Amino acid sequence: MNPGELNKRITILKRSIFTDDNGFEVEEWVDYKTVWAKVKNINGKEFFQAQQAQSKASKKIIIRYLKGLDSSINPNVSLEYKINYKNNNYNLIYSDNIQEKNKFIELLLEGE
Repeated sequence: MNPGELNKRITILKRSIFTDDNGFEVEEWVDYKTVWAKVKNINGKEFFQAQQAQSKASKKIIIRYLKGLDSSINPNVSLEYKINYKNNNYNLIYSDNIQEKNKFIELLLEGE
């Protein structure tokens, strides 16, 4: 992959749970990292395949490898992270360490 294709800025949000003043647990999404990404809309054949798998995937993003987003290491990655792109939040459906080289990671997203 050509690193020059990583030409869009995304922000990775991480789930944070804290206790408020009344003693209740509150979930909040906080900025974790802002990184460069290659962003691709899913359409055509890929969209049809995602629909067959009962997924509402709408975007595919490639970023430099981040260990915390690797679903083979962290099976709860889809519960712990979201992606913000152009002021829209996306749920993380799946992540793939491309060719297991720890250089780039592909994220499959669905809109909220």
